[in-house]
Amino acid sequence: LAFYNGYQYHDWRSVNGKEGLQEEPNPAGLPRITVNRIEPVIRTEVAKTTSGQPSASVVPASNDEDDLLAANAAEQLWQAIYDKNRFQTSVLQPAEFWRAITGNGFIKAYWDPTIEIKEPVTDVDPLTMEKRVTQRVADMGDVKFEALSPFHLFVPDLAQEDIEQQPYIFTVYTKSEEWIKQNFAS
Repeated sequence: LAFYNGYQYHDWRSVNGKEGLQEEPNPAGLPRITVNRIEPVIRTEVAKTTSGQPSASVVPASNDEDDLLAANAAEQLWQAIYDKNRFQTSVLQPAEFWRAITGNGFIKAYWDPTIEIKEPVTDVDPLTMEKRVTQRVADMGDVKFEALSPFHLFVPDLAQEDIEQQPYIFTVYTKSEEWIKQNFAS
């Protein structure tokens, strides 16, 4: 990740008792030649893996017409979610970036109760008698998707390779005191 970001002359060093990524000493003070060969490789890999749209296919439980219609509706639902959330650019590409850098890419799906679902409402202006279309909140909450950095995921059983077998997973972030006060005001 450091090489991708152009830090070719950095290494893990202990400074004041803390480990951190620091530039290697350059006692001569000579300019260092930096050729970033990692970034184009990663960008090419991400472009290759995200060039096509992922597809979802739903297999009906039986040949019953209701099951066939339900499977078709599920495929249309996936396409609507994909389009509405700009899944290709906002979710898939960042997840593929982390996969190319670290070997692991994760997508988190969760319920966000703050999202407003709006619908158009047509009414007539009483003064001008013209029709106008406005938006009103029809419902609250929707599924949201997010690409996660592998550095923010913690699992309890490090010996278990299958993430589906983990009893739970923590998504951990550091937030500022202002963010905490704004989102969890008492």
